[in-house]
Amino acid sequence: MQFGSSHSRKRIRSSRSPVKQFIRENLGENVYSIVRWITNPRKAAYNLVYNKTSNSYMVATIFLTMIGVFLFVMLVLQILKFIRPSA
Repeated sequence: MQFGSSHSRKRIRSSRSPVKQFIRENLGENVYSIVRWITNPRKAAYNLVYNKTSNSYMVATIFLTMIGVFLFVMLVLQILKFIRPSA
């Protein structure tokens, strides 16, 4: 029978996850965005605007807009076909 812990306290302490990892796992990624706004709001505002206006965001926005227009046109054509059936 063994008494006490089989691991040394130093090993147990070093195996614990760091504070940042604990926060990330338990509170989610939104904590970092909130902390970013608190610590450096000017940089956070710049990054927000930059990420919203960067090239990849614009390409995605244009692509989704084109899909939306296509679906709208198809819907209108279906409605017109239903209103005026062909002979």
